[in-house]
Amino acid sequence: MARKDSSRIIEIREKANRQRREQQRAEKRKTILIQASIAVGIIVVVAAVVGGILWAQGSRTPSAPPTASGTISLQGTPNIPFGIDGSAVTVGMADAPVTIDLYEDYSCPHCADYEAAVGPTLLQLIANGDAIVNFHPIKIVTGYGIAAGSAAACVAENDPQNWPAFHTALFANHSQTSDGWGAKDFVAFAGSMGITDEDTVKCITDARYTDWITSNTAASRDAGVTGTPTLFIDGKQQSSLPGPDQLIAAVDAAKG
Repeated sequence: MARKDSSRIIEIREKANRQRREQQRAEKRKTILIQASIAVGIIVVVAAVVGGILWAQGSRTPSAPPTASGTISLQGTPNIPFGIDGSAVTVGMADAPVTIDLYEDYSCPHCADYEAAVGPTLLQLIANGDAIVNFHPIKIVTGYGIAAGSAAACVAENDPQNWPAFHTALFANHSQTSDGWGAKDFVAFAGSMGITDEDTVKCITDARYTDWITSNTAASRDAGVTGTPTLFIDGKQQSSLPGPDQLIAAVDAAKG
């Protein structure tokens, strides 16, 4: 009898062990399925997010470049041709004997120094009919270069007579504080210079030409520009930046 009871106990114990093992296997399979489902869900969500970002980037249409064509008065000389051509604001007579290309970044301290030193000489060369100057705004240093470049393009397009002064002022204005300026700050700055027309204000507010500055920066690399400011005279990059007198002499030499 005792032997029969002992066998019965062993049988019950083994059955319980089998049931426990089966339950553990079932729970393990359930855990694996849940983990797999979560993993698949995460992959789907990530794919959707990445796909959405790529779609948004791919579907975003870059803004059209600025346009301008007309004349301005410069250094007391009227009817100086002014326009935007490709990556540059172009100022000067089409038949000027010398072409100057200046690549500059509104956030570049050296560009600010060069503008202060040579800017008036460039304008005088333009007004005298000695040179046509292509001003290429690009971004090398900070985001101010893009934001200020876009604002300057808005002024060039809508209020060209005020562009030379605004161009110079943007360099002088750059500081640690203004480096973080937003659109409203540039609108206020333009307003302080009497630039308040509706089209210009909306253009600056929209930061409309940031894509243009980015595109110009890429184009400048193709032109061999590795830093700012960089000056070309008749397509020849100057190994050192000429001061006012040296620039006049270089233009005279290029005229032949």
